Amino acid sequence: MGSYADCVLLDVGQDIHSQSQQYWQAADDVLLVTAPDAVSVMDAYAAIKTSLPQIVDPRIHVLVNHVEDEQQALDVHRRIDQSCQRFLGQGVRFAGSVPADATVPLALQQRTPLVKDHSNSPAAHAIEAIAGSIFDPVGRGENIYAMKIRSPQSPL
Repeated sequence: MGSYADCVLLDVGQDIHSQSQQYWQAADDVLLVTAPDAVSVMDAYAAIKTSLPQIVDPRIHVLVNHVEDEQQALDVHRRIDQSCQRFLGQGVRFAGSVPADATVPLALQQRTPLVKDHSNSPAAHAIEAIAGSIFDPVGRGENIYAMKIRSPQSPL
């Protein structure tokens, strides 16, 4: 797929199936989107644990959605990273966070793109910043990532 696209984003849902594991295997980087609640954090860890043995040279990045503040996101990342290091021998990188924002359910209800129709919202600003770091991580105008997204509740 690399000859057709620099970046492919896929929302493969909560369940880890053989199809989604194949996407993880083909990715240069995996962007795992989770939320701060305990079930989402456990699902994120389970997805990593299930998929990690099949990934060659894994680069897994965790994005935390629906956070109250950055500290909450860093805490979620720390818990996932420590568990992965302790039990799987592999750490995960922090990709950023998207704040809890009342415009997200509004955009969903209106069936409109959040970053287009609610561009001044905190969630839209966070998504644009994260996208900028993914597509131009060092500010040189280069796209060096091919990422897949797994998300239980993604506003992306």
